Amino acid sequence: YKAMNTWSTATNGTLKFVETPSLEGADIVVNWAKQLTHNRLGVSPFKAVGQSILCSDVTVATHSPTTGEALNTKNLYETILHELGHALGIRGHSPNPQDVMYWSTSPYQTGELTAADIRTMNALYALKADITNGVNGEASAGETRWGIVYALQVDKLLKAKQYRQAYSMGLAGLKKAPTNPTLLYAVGIGAFQMGKEAEAVRYFQQCLQQDETHAAARHNLAVVLLRSGEKRLQLVGRTDDTTLNLFKLAIDHLTYAATLKDAPTETAGLLRKAKATYVRLKTQVALK
Repeated sequence: YKAMNTWSTATNGTLKFVETPSLEGADIVVNWAKQLTHNRLGVSPFKAVGQSILCSDVTVATHSPTTGEALNTKNLYETILHELGHALGIRGHSPNPQDVMYWSTSPYQTGELTAADIRTMNALYALKADITNGVNGEASAGETRWGIVYALQVDKLLKAKQYRQAYSMGLAGLKKAPTNPTLLYAVGIGAFQMGKEAEAVRYFQQCLQQDETHAAARHNLAVVLLRSGEKRLQLVGRTDDTTLNLFKLAIDHLTYAATLKDAPTETAGLLRKAKATYVRLKTQVALK
């Protein structure tokens, strides 16, 4: 707690620590071990996406790696202060033996953050955050992290056209990150490929509620709507308002999707075809 308060004070409150009741909701998990290998006093491995640290597991030794004797409070504090520095985003080490973020313990260290330590951390948090960890009602830290972790996996499955696996992985991910648009889309496209069209529509719509610019979700939702319209034509044997509305809604989604830079290549062609069919059906209704 002292080390956390030290980093928080050093950043004028920019960094705030909140203790969570579960591991899944934590960005940083602190563990204690009697001794660590390679004469280390602490380690802080992390999971990352690109240059963004998602979470860190900090482990601090409670006993000396050489003598086996219990470390005093000062040693523990200095170690956790250093490892928290890594967990908070300082990936490398300082070349200055006075700094807490020096690669090893040093007789020149005072046990407190130096001006260089503080400048480094403040420089990191002067940058705009690229991952939001819910302070004002956004996704929680755990949801953000797990959403990205699962999204990376389902994205690989979708690219490999392993839709059933993507569907199952997406459902598992939604238990931890229920608002993640990538996972919602993965379940939707998986359901669509398995012939579960009503379920596909539901998940595509939920995806668009979270990300209205998700071009693939709009495109595939339109595909399902067009198929539903065609099936209704065959079932009823004539064009009615419900059928026209299905085609109109599909056209609206395709029109929006076509304006997005990542729209599927077939969106424009499908939009032209849908419009032509809609005009023909509407004309038939007018003639009748």
